[in-house]
Amino acid sequence: AVAPHCDSARAALVPLLAAASRESYAHTYSFLVRLQVLQELQAAVPLLSRLEPPDGSPLRIDAAAEAALEETLGQWDARAASMSSSIQALEPVIALRVCLGHELLARLDGFGEAPPSQAAAAGRLRGELHRKLGGCWLRLAKSARAAGNTESAGNALAQARLHDSTLATVQCAEMDWAAGRAHDALSRLRQQCAKLHLIFLEL
Repeated sequence: AVAPHCDSARAALVPLLAAASRESYAHTYSFLVRLQVLQELQAAVPLLSRLEPPDGSPLRIDAAAEAALEETLGQWDARAASMSSSIQALEPVIALRVCLGHELLARLDGFGEAPPSQAAAAGRLRGELHRKLGGCWLRLAKSARAAGNTESAGNALAQARLHDSTLATVQCAEMDWAAGRAHDALSRLRQQCAKLHLIFLEL
């Protein structure tokens, strides 16, 4: 059901992209971002379908589903390397990835009472998704910080902390240090080190 809508939206964007290409790169890039969002949405639909079995049959993660998710996340990383760092370019893509990530996490949560092997596979995939989502929010935070938008950077870091508290804490400490709040920066890092120490003791 999603594919026809994506195709229609893509067809509508093509003439606009052609017209924009005669004006400026910045104007053209905004349409390229929209096309990327459509492509990533359409590519994620089969993956979501794999994690939602029909007719109420038991949930199951097979090798193909794991490979599909890893491929999707790998494509996110590959595209991230060539994406603009401006907030305007990042926000639509990250918004989509966050929505898809949360939907995938919700599907994977359904494996909590699955057989041990299935629950373990779901746990691995959840961990990988949390790391990717944390990375998305951190990149947005860095972009906002570079643009001088400290409020947006702080909001993005708060979201990143829900997925990857260690990296988010480091970024928060950098912001505190840059703002002249050295005591706050060091306090954050000490607290994070103490948490990591407790984790290592429990291993």
